[in-house]
Amino acid sequence: MSTTAELVDGRWPGAAEFGAELTPQSYGATFVERTVSFAKGCYTGQELVARLDSRKSSVPWRFVRVSGPRVERINEALRSKGPEGPQGVTTALERDGSIVGVGFAHRSLLDSDVLASFDDVTVEAIG
Repeated sequence: MSTTAELVDGRWPGAAEFGAELTPQSYGATFVERTVSFAKGCYTGQELVARLDSRKSSVPWRFVRVSGPRVERINEALRSKGPEGPQGVTTALERDGSIVGVGFAHRSLLDSDVLASFDDVTVEAIG
């Protein structure tokens, strides 16, 4: 995947998302399965990544697919819960008059009751 549309449609992180410097688990189980090997070599952060995986821990920041009327409105929703951090749209494109993209949200935002207050924004955890 190399174009913005391919990354967004494939729900896959690109350079902007990796710039957040989060653990692989933040990008979802599919990302971890396809990119992390627990059987070979050593790398920076290996102990943390392995511990999160073995304990099935929930990381605070989650990679999400988003859609809404404007980037500003989507960011308002993404930043409405949780502490300061990397939440917000990182990659977006316009499609049929609305915005579709990927970014980060705090795990507390992913509760359906919280998202219900943003009826014009859709946030889907990628996993």
